[in-house]
Amino acid sequence: MPEFIPVRDAYNKFINTVHNVNTLDELIDTLNKKAQIEPFYETIAENIKAVMDKRMSYDGDSVKYDIDAENLLVQIMAQARSNKYNMVTMISSSAEEGVDTTFGKYKTRVMPTGVEYQARNTAISWSSNFANGGTNLVKITKVGKRAINDKDVDAASVFSNFAKFLTGTYDNKRLSLKDFIQNAILGKLGLKQYLGLPVGDKIFKIQDIDDVSMQLCKEYIVQQLNSMGINIELNAFNYMLVEKYGSAGAEALLKMLTSTNVEDSMTTFIQFLNNIVVNNQLNVTDDNKFYVGSLPVALDLIYTKFAFTSNLANWQYRYKQATT
Repeated sequence: MPEFIPVRDAYNKFINTVHNVNTLDELIDTLNKKAQIEPFYETIAENIKAVMDKRMSYDGDSVKYDIDAENLLVQIMAQARSNKYNMVTMISSSAEEGVDTTFGKYKTRVMPTGVEYQARNTAISWSSNFANGGTNLVKITKVGKRAINDKDVDAASVFSNFAKFLTGTYDNKRLSLKDFIQNAILGKLGLKQYLGLPVGDKIFKIQDIDDVSMQLCKEYIVQQLNSMGINIELNAFNYMLVEKYGSAGAEALLKMLTSTNVEDSMTTFIQFLNNIVVNNQLNVTDDNKFYVGSLPVALDLIYTKFAFTSNLANWQYRYKQATT
């Protein structure tokens, strides 16, 4: 039986052990190794593994995702990775809560820092931009309710069309980007065909896809993200593809689109694109919250809740750090 310990001590013990993991597999591996010494870790590993098993299920050839399970795993990883950057600073203060010391009156404050903290701030700024009228897609009504900007006739369809572009048919006649790249790898078609540009009778292979065509594809993706307030730069997007997925080409885009890792999966973001507008109306509660699975999330925090957008924010910050 596991040993019962205070919640605060259990939390600190857990964070101290897993603060340097980068993936769920590393997390489980670390906990399993520690479990050989302390049953406490075995209990945690079993609980997290149960959530991982619930996240994906198979129905024949199709894969079903449990959005609540995925959201929980994202939060676990966010806690594990962000808290390793917490530091305690002593701030001079005359406030009543200050603590008398040899050096005068001070108070302590926990200050998160590091990539994960800064990336979260980036995702929050994107969310605020989306929720507070910083795009052409959303307006604020007189009573403070967020709604689709009806002055833009295309605003209501931007989200679902982008989802179709990424994962399904587009206007019922084009392959998704994911299917395009898979077919390109098999040598069945090329990016120019996919984009609707004239190519004659030539059949491209993935190595034949020219840089200009691939650039058009990436520019479109970044443009659509920017229109939703997700202000990742094209150079940062390319930086992410090279550093995380191995190249700036079609193979890397395919890896990004098909990833099932909890750190960068597009599953919850695609759900958002498909459900944020219903019957040409913004699908939010009266207090401007959108349901991610069964969890209501404020619009001005929405992009912190998706693995895909959190990953983009991470790489936008990393790109800025690398180039300044």
